[in-house]
Amino acid sequence: MLAQYAAFILAATGLVIPISSFDSFELTPNIKFEEVSGGEFRDRALSVLSKDFSVLGYSGPPTCTHVYRFIDSAITSREASFGAFCSIRIKGRELKLLVCDDFLVGEFTMTSAYTFTPEAAANFVKVNCPQG
Repeated sequence: MLAQYAAFILAATGLVIPISSFDSFELTPNIKFEEVSGGEFRDRALSVLSKDFSVLGYSGPPTCTHVYRFIDSAITSREASFGAFCSIRIKGRELKLLVCDDFLVGEFTMTSAYTFTPEAAANFVKVNCPQG
């Protein structure tokens, strides 16, 4: 179903945005993955995601219930990347997504997310939107 919606969005814009699947990995001691419930980081991440979705032709901000900061302390000179569990409405249907991006390069990636766990979000961000 995600592929149909994504195809609709992408056909309208002509853009190619990676639509990924979950890959597992071992979290290492240098990796910090934390939920951000408020403040400047969350506001900035939601602003970036709104722009990402608008590039796809989606009008209006996505509804994001959880925003996570991903930090790899082995990479000290770069900004954190982030992930979020969001939903958007397309043609009257709710589409639940796990998305990630970063502030530096802009690696917007999304996948369908009908179940959600912080571990799944951490895996998704690590594989698809690594820091820096």
